[in-house]
Amino acid sequence: MTPLRQAAGTVVLCLALALLSLAPLRAGADDGVDRLYTALKLPEMIALMRDEGMAQSESLAFDYLAFPPGDSWAQLMRRIYDPAKMEAAMKAAFRSDIEGAEIAPLIDFFQGETGSRIAELELDARRAFLDPATEEAARRQVSDPDTPASRLALIDRYIEVNDLVEFNVMGALNSNYRFYQGLTETGTFEMTDEEMLAEVWAQEAQTRSDTISWLRAFLLMAYEPLSDDDLRAYVDLSATEPGQRLNSALFMGFERMYNDVYHALGLAVAYQMSGQDL
Repeated sequence: MTPLRQAAGTVVLCLALALLSLAPLRAGADDGVDRLYTALKLPEMIALMRDEGMAQSESLAFDYLAFPPGDSWAQLMRRIYDPAKMEAAMKAAFRSDIEGAEIAPLIDFFQGETGSRIAELELDARRAFLDPATEEAARRQVSDPDTPASRLALIDRYIEVNDLVEFNVMGALNSNYRFYQGLTETGTFEMTDEEMLAEVWAQEAQTRSDTISWLRAFLLMAYEPLSDDDLRAYVDLSATEPGQRLNSALFMGFERMYNDVYHALGLAVAYQMSGQDL
């Protein structure tokens, strides 16, 4: 049930860092959250997100800097995409949002055979999508006449139940806004808040279209080995109160990571342009 956020545009293709200082949960609840967090394979997913962000960092530099990115840019990106900081941010926000939820059925599912396989399949697909050719082939598969309509209907139902399009679109727009805020804080760029918001909202339609396309391609590829019965059971779990709470907690965690990293990336671009150290 990992959020499958689609990135639209160069800025939105970079991912995740933050440190949160939140009060810990009760020890018993904390242990359960730790088990759920591990069963979802979130540490492995964050490591992949780090790879995604690093892969996109060079194109970000070429878009904004008047010179090719050098060692100082690479060092900045390694600082921003620090896996330990990324996980600290994600885990703290995840714990905060899921506090009080009934997580026992979630732990049982994701520690079981089907749930564990689903988490692994998502990791495998996300890793495969690091190759642009693989992603493009997956997008073509969605419109292939040989793709069963019944399977696409299940994928679309999963997207609907978890409100993945709205979560991802709003998250992407918010992160872009944080990027522009970071970009303007040093005075290197000048944009009013109204101009930043206008720029962000101008991307909404394209972001939505790209998000829908990416989600369908990713999920169709990721869940291809699952039987219809297993996928249907997963959709049914997502529709329950615990499933909805999990979905919210995952997006809260990743949302904080995205917002903080985009702000840091905006600052990094601004400081590089001005010749200062971050």
